[in-house]
Amino acid sequence: MNDGTDPKRQEDKNSILEEEEILEEMEDIINTSTCITILHQDVCVEAVVTIKPNVKIGKTPKVICGDTKIEKIKHKDRNQKPHHHHKEHKSPKSDHHEEESCSFLVSQKLCIEIPLEFTAEAKVKPKKVACNDGEAGPCPIDPPQSN
Repeated sequence: MNDGTDPKRQEDKNSILEEEEILEEMEDIINTSTCITILHQDVCVEAVVTIKPNVKIGKTPKVICGDTKIEKIKHKDRNQKPHHHHKEHKSPKSDHHEEESCSFLVSQKLCIEIPLEFTAEAKVKPKKVACNDGEAGPCPIDPPQSN
């Protein structure tokens, strides 16, 4: 009875499986016969690090209004008229002459919240390395100190 499997194809699959088993056994042999040596090297590595800062305004600044102060502008001589034209009749609310213009000082306290976004870009350029002869064994427990 034929189960639909090509005998040549089955033989190739078996051959591939046998080769994989042989390779796995060889890896075990290689791993068990490997000699590992540990050494260490004290080095001093230098690099030039450049930081480029960047700051920009985030969202729109927020303005919070505080106290408003209005002050009359005082003339040096009260009898001296300001340098603008005036009408001769009096205002009903004031004993001053009605003038075509008047001046006063306004000051406004503000608190401005300015959202700033700070970023920085770092670039590193290797410079040089200095080392001595290596030594057998692992690195010492205490790392080497900078000079």
